[in-house]
Amino acid sequence: MCCMILPILVEGESDCHTLWFYEIPALGIPGASNWGDGWTTYLNGIEKIYAVIEPDQGGDILREKLTGCEAIRERLHLLELAEHKDPSSLHLADPERFRERFEAALRDAKPWIEVERAEAEAASHEAWERCQKLAQGPDTLGRFAAELARSGVAGEEEIAKLLYLAVTSRLLSRPVSIALKGPSSGGKSHVVERVRSFFPESAYYALTAMSDRTLPPGCRRSVPRTAL
Repeated sequence: MCCMILPILVEGESDCHTLWFYEIPALGIPGASNWGDGWTTYLNGIEKIYAVIEPDQGGDILREKLTGCEAIRERLHLLELAEHKDPSSLHLADPERFRERFEAALRDAKPWIEVERAEAEAASHEAWERCQKLAQGPDTLGRFAAELARSGVAGEEEIAKLLYLAVTSRLLSRPVSIALKGPSSGGKSHVVERVRSFFPESAYYALTAMSDRTLPPGCRRSVPRTAL
């Protein structure tokens, strides 16, 4: 029986009532953006956690919050109901076949770890298709310097290349750090900004000031980035 592998996480109280009507345990989240990681204590000891992900912005928000929660992400299974928005919609469409169709959706639910791996592989493949020619070229830094000059930076090629390599080193086990010093109004910020423009925002943290005691919350994650 499906009840042996529940509960189901759903958005709002109406879907809870629908599942309870069919004697399916459910926990309602009061709004997709209101999930609190502290609630995972209610899910301790549960081997598989199913979450209904609705096909809208709220569903995207809920998915992001749940998959970012370290306490449950390895047990999380994403449940989608095809053309039906949520359990209540599935019930209204055909009450007599609700349990049959809902249990079929449970069997088809994908573990988040597998979804994440597939998405990462697809993104990696797409990225390689786009940059393969550049990556296999004989002089990547030379091409970068040429593009940088065309963007309006002149006379700072050596510094720019070092910054480029520093940001790229975020992919290594020990990223490189650079302290860029120079006289006030010497153009340091301009060079950094132009080099940053060659990378996606996810590749770095842009810090204008900081103390030795604090770092942005994201710096404590295992996301490879370089602080600039």
